[in-house]
Parts: sequence; C-alpha cells; structure tokens
Amino acid sequence: MVISHELKFVFIEIPHTGSHSITQELLEHFPCERIIRKHANLSQFFGQASKDERKYFKFATVRNPLDTTVTDYCKLEGNHKGQYTNPNALLSNGGHVTQAHLDQFNFIHDNNASFSDFMRKVRNKIYHNWFLLGAERMDFVIRFENLQENYKKALNKIGVKLPRELPHVNPTKKKRKHYTEFYTEDIRDMIVSNYGPF
Repeated sequence: MVISHELKFVFIEIPHTGSHSITQELLEHFPCERIIRKHANLSQFFGQASKDERKYFKFATVRNPLDTTVTDYCKLEGNHKGQYTNPNALLSNGGHVTQAHLDQFNFIHDNNASFSDFMRKVRNKIYHNWFLLGAERMDFVIRFENLQENYKKALNKIGVKLPRELPHVNPTKKKRKHYTEFYTEDIRDMIVSNYGPF
C-alpha cells in the first residue's frame, strides 16, 4: 500500500493487476511512501488511518479474474522470481508468501499438475479477492485491461500529470498464451459456477 500525505491519496495494491508497476512509478515520481505492507487491503488501512487520511483519494486496480487465475497458476508453476523456494519471501520471515501459496506450489510441482488439475484441486470454490473488501469505498478503479489510460485518469484526479508511460516491471514469464486458452472444456461448468458471481 502506498500513501501520499502531500497529494492526499492511497493506492491499494491488488495482486496480479499491474499494481507493482504502479507502485514503482508512484514511489519514484511522487511524494509518497509504503505503509502497512504490500497487498494490504482497504479495511486494514481504515483500521489504522486517521480521520483525515480516511478522506484521501483511494484507488486500486482490478483484473478479469479468469486472467488473474491463470497468472496465479503460471507464477506458481514457474516459481516466479524464485519466491516460493526463498525462505526470505515467507510471510513468517517478513515476506508475502503464505503457507497457502506454498501448499499450492507444492501441489503443482509434486504432481506435475496442469492448469485443469490446479483448478479442480485448488481453485474449486467460489472466486473472491481483496478487491471485494472495500470496492464500494474506492474513489477510482484502474482496470488492468485499460491500465495505461486508467492510470493516467487516476493521476488526473489526484491533480498530477503522467510523467511517462507506465512500464511493465513484473511480467509473468511462464505465461505465453492468451488466458482463455487455459480453460478447457472439462472445467468449463465449474468455472461458470465459481466465477460467475464475481
């Protein structure tokens, strides 16, 4: 999470939505700082914010959950940046990798699990994400599918200009085909049932 007291904004980092690129840009070009932790949600912010900070312009990113889930799988399957085998990345050591992440990583690697296997075993429940915890309290939402344009709009609402095009700083290297190609017919009904409500 990033806050600027001078510009009076809070940026909530939702995983796999381009938030890493935005955070890097905000920290590099504007008077702001990290607070709480990466991927903290809006409820956590409100739990520690002052009355004035609660009035700050709040924005976040969101992405099509079918695309996000493919990214989740590819990051786990490819051990993105070695984070799932790095003890320093563990939540218990101050990082962001939870035991649930490790369990998913181990399931994929111990079973050579395909995306369909992953969906049937690990992601077989109703879909939700951090965005649901405070979506109605956001002042602006950047859609991943329109990342550049929406990021520029968010900056305009804050009252600052876009210093440069938003670079892509944390790509998922293992993901080489369009996310729709991962969803095979054998898991279609489950996906409709579990992702439809979101």
